[in-house]
Amino acid sequence: MNKDLTQSLVDRQNVLNNPFALNEAKKIFNISQLYFTNQQIADFYEVNIRTIERVIEEHNQELSENGLTVLTGSKLQIFLKTNDNFDTDKNVGNKTRKLTVSSFKAVLNFSMLLKTSERARDVRTRILDITMDMCYHLSVFFEGSPPISPRRKRRVVLMSLYQKYDLKALRRR
Repeated sequence: MNKDLTQSLVDRQNVLNNPFALNEAKKIFNISQLYFTNQQIADFYEVNIRTIERVIEEHNQELSENGLTVLTGSKLQIFLKTNDNFDTDKNVGNKTRKLTVSSFKAVLNFSMLLKTSERARDVRTRILDITMDMCYHLSVFFEGSPPISPRRKRRVVLMSLYQKYDLKALRRR
């Protein structure tokens, strides 16, 4: 798959909107956390916090659509009370008035927007490998099979992916 995810919004969204690829990426990167601060993202990709802030400024809408949220006021207080792991973060104190958090999907989106980070390049490669593996699996599965209705094909695809990637629950669309 010769995709340059740093250049194409459509290609980035095609990968990020694939729940199977996201689930597999969580397993590969051993991620159980739901939300991440900008500092945690900078540490993960081994870049300066200012680089993360610049990417947010340049791609705010795209990142927001993929799970970047700025919390203030009562939403921030509720978030901090329900997410104990943010109390120990060095940049999140009791008097914080604004906190930017990102979902796992947004963290992966950062990997596609950070052009100079070696770690981001590795993450992009792994995501594309996952996506290619899934595409190959589906092409082999349907090779030589008789034509079936689109609805039946979707059900068969979902079940085969469910079995191959050992997903606990399929998200209905």
